[in-house]
Amino acid sequence: MNHWLKARSAIVIGTAVTALAMTAAADDAKGDPRFCANVNALNSRLSELEKVDAKSTLNEVRTTAGHVEADAKELQKAGQHKRTTPAGSQLEGAVSQLQQTVANVSSQEALDKVRDTIKGHARDAHKAGEQVAAESHCAGQ
Repeated sequence: MNHWLKARSAIVIGTAVTALAMTAAADDAKGDPRFCANVNALNSRLSELEKVDAKSTLNEVRTTAGHVEADAKELQKAGQHKRTTPAGSQLEGAVSQLQQTVANVSSQEALDKVRDTIKGHARDAHKAGEQVAAESHCAGQ
């Protein structure tokens, strides 16, 4: 009889854990609206930086990079727990590299020399941002 109670308890506990996990997965599958809005805003700004060309001015690039930085900070606030994923870490690193590159540009001539680097960092960050959005079940990535 004691063995039967232990087995029954194990089944009840297992069922409760499975139900809890399914509920959590269903909640996670919806995606956190605030986090998703932030990741989508960041990805949109990164798309702008990917389009940097010979007509782009240093002021335009700095302004857009400033928006990227602000969006990245909001994303960090909204999804502090998501930073530990590989894609979250990759996104954080790529945005940091992008910010450093833009901050080091001192003139339009210097911008001409690092334009491809900026576009590459923006592309890397955008790719990681899309991965974060997919992992977080955000629609409209």
